[in-house]
Amino acid sequence: MDHLKVKVTGVWILITIFCALSVEGVAYGGHCTTSANCTETDNICGSNNKCNCSSTTFRKNSAECAAKVDLNAVCEGGESADQCEDSLAECRNDSGYKCLCKDNNFEKQTVLCAPQIVLNAVCEVGESADQCVDSLAECRNDSGYKCLCKHNNFENKTGLCTPRIAFNETCDNTDSAADQCSQANMGCLNDGLGIYKCLCYSNYYESSGTCYDRKKPYEACNEGQCVVHATCNVNCTCDMGYEASPIVSPTQCNGGGRETVSLLYLLAMTKVASQMLLSR
Repeated sequence: MDHLKVKVTGVWILITIFCALSVEGVAYGGHCTTSANCTETDNICGSNNKCNCSSTTFRKNSAECAAKVDLNAVCEGGESADQCEDSLAECRNDSGYKCLCKDNNFEKQTVLCAPQIVLNAVCEVGESADQCVDSLAECRNDSGYKCLCKHNNFENKTGLCTPRIAFNETCDNTDSAADQCSQANMGCLNDGLGIYKCLCYSNYYESSGTCYDRKKPYEACNEGQCVVHATCNVNCTCDMGYEASPIVSPTQCNGGGRETVSLLYLLAMTKVASQMLLSR
């Protein structure tokens, strides 16, 4: 029995020695059991039991392992795609080849690449200005910091930021965005010819592309600036059949179904009557 144990032990020792010898001096890609088997510089025995480049190195085209390149450091164009240390970076030409964050990623203040943030999602205050994936968005506080469209831009129906539309420019009446026009007093309205444009609401008038509150009765004006049912005659004057309302500090011209006469018209008729009496 003891003789048998000796034989088994001897065989096991031989097998172990054979295996050790069989993996000594293993080149890149060869079978290994420990990293000590791998002979090439910066090689380790990977989980696949093959000699691979270590995690901080990459396999160059010249068939050797070399240290991976830090973010913003010089890299080699046309070299292995995994030469950059950051997995979200790539070797790109930007006034010379450097390891830079890939498209749709940004460089954080920690000098690491991270995916850019979609519109309306939470962002980090004080972080890189390009953290939002939409170039017309910014990280802004609106009940919490989020990627929101920048000033003078709006979120359209496709979920993208786009410049707000100026007065008299065509707009999309099928877009529910209330802020697509450049000013709060404008809306996407039919111009009367079936074309939708950013135009002033009825209670406002336009001057140099800006919408202003319409002039009230008796206020100084220019043509087209008065409230509805009023005409500019140096001051805004209610049209025939309408009167300024309320009497004190009027804001509009009301007809109310009555045949009323404007104040200026009465004054004019009084002057005419006086002249007729004097001429007799």
